[in-house]
Parts: sequence; structure tokens; C-alpha cells
Amino acid sequence: MASSARSLRLPLFALLSMLLLGKWCLTPVAAAPPGWTTDISKAIEQALAENKDLLMNFTGSDWCPICVQLENEVFGQQSFLEQAKEHFVLVELDFPNDRSNQSPELIEQNENWRKKLFPSGYPTVYLLDAEGRPYAKTGYLPGGPQRYLANLKELRQTRERRNELLDLADSTVGSDQARYLDQALETVGINFAMTGYDELVQLILQLDDQDSAGLKSKYKRMLAGYQQMLNSREIQELRPEVFGILQRAGVEKALERVEQLEHKVESGGELGLEITLIKTEILVESNRLTDALKVFDDAIANATDLTDQVPLYFYKSNLLVYSEMTDEAIQAVDKAIDLAEGDALKRHLLNYREKLTAELADSTP
Repeated sequence: MASSARSLRLPLFALLSMLLLGKWCLTPVAAAPPGWTTDISKAIEQALAENKDLLMNFTGSDWCPICVQLENEVFGQQSFLEQAKEHFVLVELDFPNDRSNQSPELIEQNENWRKKLFPSGYPTVYLLDAEGRPYAKTGYLPGGPQRYLANLKELRQTRERRNELLDLADSTVGSDQARYLDQALETVGINFAMTGYDELVQLILQLDDQDSAGLKSKYKRMLAGYQQMLNSREIQELRPEVFGILQRAGVEKALERVEQLEHKVESGGELGLEITLIKTEILVESNRLTDALKVFDDAIANATDLTDQVPLYFYKSNLLVYSEMTDEAIQAVDKAIDLAEGDALKRHLLNYREKLTAELADSTP
């Protein structure tokens, strides 16, 4: 019997986790506009009961003029509401600068879904099926309700094509089933495949466990790349978070938060370097220069790829200059120059060394 694909429904715990994830005046909106909801758990329940999709509007009501324009021109128009609600449950996720009118529960729900879908800008509008699986996204479009509705109709064809392929997958077994599942995920796009289709990805890995169709290796690479992207995004958001912790709770708590993420990132590479820099910045901010230098030394010792040591020596040199350890700073630059690969990088480091020695000479009494 073929493993179920389209009929493969999210288990209860996964559904519950989804439920928990949950005008040019530019003033924050306290409640959803008429016809919309802010409660994602109720929206999912309604979508499942009425066999509808979800339309999620990520907006910024008090700082994003285009968001307000989309609301005024389309989402607040009765003609749009009447026709869109035939196919969608409409959900607003507002991210105002002033969140005083939002409950902590609403803020947490919206933030969890932001981290799940990662809109690259505002407004971003996602289309998801009733199980919370995204299949398309859009944003602001000029032209009013009718043009927007036509756009949504076209985007819904992506889900229809996806479902056709999932039906075909249900009717086959083995590598053929895996290929249809792969085509279905390609239809919605790889980013969405990594976001909301984990069960189908795992089924593909199971069906092609010998990699005879090349799908196991494909999805292993995609999963690794997706995890790296998640780590990168988390690191991008880490700096303001940890310096907030530093101000509120002190250096040890801030370092503890960094180390929580450090365990998920391999040493070396851009992510490892960014973690190292954040840790040293915390220590420098706390006037613990010796500890900051030790962080660099430990990172250098743990970097198995010599090219990963180059930026570490470079940034260590900056810290040594700040610490008025001039001879050691030049030694660190020289080490970076020795390890650097490529003429452009070597020239950059040599220029830096020349300027550094000149500045140090000028500052010598």
C-alpha cells in the first residue's frame, strides 16, 4: 500500500503546536479590521471546518505606509471581503512599533509565526492551506480589489497543482511516489517545502533511503542549508537581544544566551565568526579585555580550516590595538597575512598593516 501523501494529516501534537504559534494616520490597530481575525488558532479551526485556506497579512499598522495603503485600497473594501471569504479565512498579524494595545499572548503568537515564515518585508501576504502549510505569497498590488482577487485566484492554482501531484503520489509506491512528492514540493517552492512540509520531506527520505533517485541526497542538502539559514537569521536577531540582556541582567546572562546558540553552530565559517564577535563585544562592553582576547584564542585553536583563522586574527588585532598592545596587534595581522589566500585579501591586510604601523608611529611620543 502506498504511504499516504495528500491524505497525510498533521498529527495532533503538530496541529496543537501550530495553534500555539500563533488610514494614513499610522496609529497601531488594537483589533483586527472587520472581516479579519487576529486569533490564528480560531482561524485554523474555522479553515478546517469550512474547507478554506488561510490568508495571512503581515503588516505594520503604525509605521508602514504601503501596509496602510493595501488596507485602504483592498483589504478594507467590502467587495474584497465578500469574495475573498469564499475561499479564505482572513488573518491579520500586526507588528506595530507601539505594541501597548496588544496582549502578550498576541505578541508571542505573531512573533512565532514571523519566525516560522520569515517575511522579508511588509506587507507580506501568505496563502496557507487549512493545515497551515504555505503554498504562495504576495504583497501590495495596485489596482484595487478585483485585481487583487484575480491575483489570489492565480496563486490558488499552485495549491491545486500541488494537490494533483500529491494525489498521484498516493496512487504509487516507492521511488515513483517519492518523485511525485518531490514535484509537489517543487511546485510550492523549496523555502516553503522546508517550512511547512516536514512530514512529506521525511517520507521522501524514507522512500528513497538508498538515494537511487537522488532525492535523499537532494533533501539532505536542502535540510542542512535550511538549518544554516535558520541559524543565520537567529544570529542576526541575537545582537540586539543579548545587549538588551546585558543591560538588564549582566554579562553572564548575556553570554549564556549566546552560548545557547553557539552549540547549534559549527565552529568556523561565517556563523561561527559572528558568534565569536558577539561574545567579544559583550566582554569588551564589560571591560573584560583579557577574557575577550581568550575568546579569540579559543576560536583560533578550534578552527580546523586555516582560512577561518584569518578573520579571527584580523579582529583580534583590532582588539589588541584597543588594548594598547601594539606589538601583539602587528603580530596578529602578520599571522592573518601569512594564512590569507588570494591576492585581493592579502592586499587588503597589507594595506591595513601599513596604516596600522603608520598610526602607531604617529602616536609614539
